[in-house]
Amino acid sequence: MNIQWDAEKYMSNFSFVHKYGNSVTELIEAPEGSRVMDLGCGNGALTQEELFSLIRKKAEADERIRAAALDGSRANPAALHDEYSDFDVVLFVRDSREFTQNTGWISDYGEVLIAQFPDDWHDHPYDYGGREPFHCLVQYADGNRIDFTIRDVSRGEE
Repeated sequence: MNIQWDAEKYMSNFSFVHKYGNSVTELIEAPEGSRVMDLGCGNGALTQEELFSLIRKKAEADERIRAAALDGSRANPAALHDEYSDFDVVLFVRDSREFTQNTGWISDYGEVLIAQFPDDWHDHPYDYGGREPFHCLVQYADGNRIDFTIRDVSRGEE
């Protein structure tokens, strides 16, 4: 039998499959740092729970981040969500300049396809030496989209 892979049909007909993988991964007893090969277990997109877990782990591991919060429709269990719903994440940090002057940290959450920095426009550039809130809209290769807001806790406003 020769089956042609069709990603669009997979997403429309079988996108629920990868969600069942969460409980399977709990059965794996592998030491930290182990490598596990995943064969034919979905499309590679992180589920909402996996993405929440990743955000939490990154916040806990990075001493520059004081808190992480989910905002927007994903924070509302009554809101309708689909595969196009983004994740609005607010990172409360000690010094926002460490996140605005080098945005390489956005790749910690997946393979970046495109990132937009709406606070930095040609006629009104962002002050990268300052500590104003900073927004970063990121589309990842796995289909997830995260809109980050960086808030500097040293400003005392939050």
